[in-house]
Amino acid sequence: YLNMLNYKKFNLGISIGKECEDITVISPYLKNIRKSAIVCSGLLGAEAKGIIIDSPYRRLFYGKQDDFYDKLINYKSLIINESFSKSVGLSGQRIGFLHSKSTSLNKELTLRLMYTTNGINAFSQILIEKLLTTKQGAEAIFNFENKTKVAIKKNIDFLKKHKLLAEDFYKNTSPMGIFVIVNKSEEYLLKHRIAAISLSFFTKDRKDYAEQFSRICISVPHQKFVSFFKTLL
Repeated sequence: YLNMLNYKKFNLGISIGKECEDITVISPYLKNIRKSAIVCSGLLGAEAKGIIIDSPYRRLFYGKQDDFYDKLINYKSLIINESFSKSVGLSGQRIGFLHSKSTSLNKELTLRLMYTTNGINAFSQILIEKLLTTKQGAEAIFNFENKTKVAIKKNIDFLKKHKLLAEDFYKNTSPMGIFVIVNKSEEYLLKHRIAAISLSFFTKDRKDYAEQFSRICISVPHQKFVSFFKTLL
């Protein structure tokens, strides 16, 4: 299936669209919300293909003031897919949402095919309902967002200071999200008890070059993060 995909890079910072025969996947991880909305609007014109918006980290960094989805929500060709695992810290609960104005897609979703392969987590549904509708839930989300963003910034600064960030991938920009690329191999990091995934896992080409780098998670309390990486210094 991956070999069928043609990769198209939009001139919008770091957004990558994966375009197949009749569907386009966009991860709108953009600093310029207005520009990204305009481009998506163009893709969703009269002869639009299906568009899937998948950006699980967006809410964590942009918050309630973000109107990206408001600009796109009424397009019939649009599918918004988002996980609560990143935005409110419920990664273990495996819960999110899907929005579409397509009556045929919504009808198909009522088939609940997931029941044949996976159970339904009632606890996670109750938990997210409380987080989104109660004062205590709003406070918990606010505290999680601020605590996480502060730790991520400190961890990025630490990697930059000690020249561990793979700067080749961040020319004229800074990392944004809960993952970054570092200039150490997966094997090297694992020897130092640091979980990592080789960058070669994410590419079909230049694997020898990519093996020099790894993707790591930086959504970790700063002092704990430093306690592991100081063994590399």
